Amino acid sequence: MLSPSPTPESRPTALPESIAGQTAKSLRPDSTAPRFRFSSMGDKQPLQRVSLPKDAKRPRSSESTANDVPDLLEKWGFSSDHSYFRRIVYDPYLAPQQHEAFLAQLLSDASVRSELKVVTSSDALSSAGSALDPESVKFLPLSVTRTDLSLFDGLFDVGIVRKSGTIVKCFDDHFSPMYTPDAPTTQLHNEPGDTVISDELRRCLLDSTHNSFDDVFERQDRNELLFHLFAHLVLGGRVNQFEDEVGPYFEVTKAIYREMVSVTKQTDGQLTIHGHAYAIVPKDSSSSLFPMRHRQNFMIVTINPHRRFVTVWYHASPAFYS
Repeated sequence: MLSPSPTPESRPTALPESIAGQTAKSLRPDSTAPRFRFSSMGDKQPLQRVSLPKDAKRPRSSESTANDVPDLLEKWGFSSDHSYFRRIVYDPYLAPQQHEAFLAQLLSDASVRSELKVVTSSDALSSAGSALDPESVKFLPLSVTRTDLSLFDGLFDVGIVRKSGTIVKCFDDHFSPMYTPDAPTTQLHNEPGDTVISDELRRCLLDSTHNSFDDVFERQDRNELLFHLFAHLVLGGRVNQFEDEVGPYFEVTKAIYREMVSVTKQTDGQLTIHGHAYAIVPKDSSSSLFPMRHRQNFMIVTINPHRRFVTVWYHASPAFYS
């Protein structure tokens, strides 16, 4: 389990359950891949009944309130009409070298296309259909080697987040990058001044030229699933009520991470992570997977070969407001 804390006594450190054994590998087609069968898990979808500590600024609290995760996602702009999580089971066994063929079959499957949705240019959520054409997208591997929130220690070290967990504010700054090297969808079609930065955390995540960026995150860490989940939560959706404390972002990052990958203990005591992560990215502007190309329009798919299911997190909007 992941166990962060924004307090000075218990800032994010490695945990007994954290492991680092898997790296993102380049995908290679496998013509020998079997024909996979997919089916929905129905009402058993991720994050429907996940609770968080009542006071997420103090993660040690034992009190909890149901539905904190859905409530916070809604607060941050990931409303059900723009974002969703889905879990889909598959069969038979999936070999590591078959991931690309597997993902192509997943996106081509009729039942999956009816289960998954996309946001259209008219701001409506509709069945994905041909928007999931595997020929129109790329499968970008994300690393799953970092499983604890020590990944974010640098936020405290450089003063972006205070030891108390408070996010440092800044004067409002209009920021509109047309190119972000670390964003899967690199072209951001925003009008000048579309994004207003009012704290140092968002500045660090958005502006890769900022002095603190390289001090906080190593390049390989920016490809971690854990980093992508955290960054997406902080930057939020079209209408986002930002947090003053980093604790809630850490807590929801943990909750989502646990839903997307799992860890088991072997008989010899060693821990094994079960999960491979991919960002599904349009090859060009002709794709209808998203209504526009924007850093916060994303689709992340994780594969759990141990339990034979995939988990999808999708979010999109045709417009983003300050």
